Amino acid sequence: RAGITPGKNYTFTLDVHSFALANANNVAAKKIGKDLGREMDLLFDYKPSPVVAIQAGYCMMFATTNMELIKGGDAANYNAWAYVMVKVSPTFFMHEFTN
Repeated sequence: RAGITPGKNYTFTLDVHSFALANANNVAAKKIGKDLGREMDLLFDYKPSPVVAIQAGYCMMFATTNMELIKGGDAANYNAWAYVMVKVSPTFFMHEFTN
């Protein structure tokens, strides 16, 4: 994970994930190695107020043929998705309990 905070209210982050099996496997006489692929996530977080946060992300999955053997599909296809999330976290009740 690498990130930069150029301003008080926003952050850019790059996350890299590696997917792997605990052990190599044999399925239907095919040897499946441990490495399943990598994913890169580019995230933008913006917090305009203490109650509201906005996150936008773009994610790319680079699967191996091992992933293809387990999940199906074509590992050579470009796999990417994007999203926008708005999080609202108001405080409705706050009480401090004392002994």
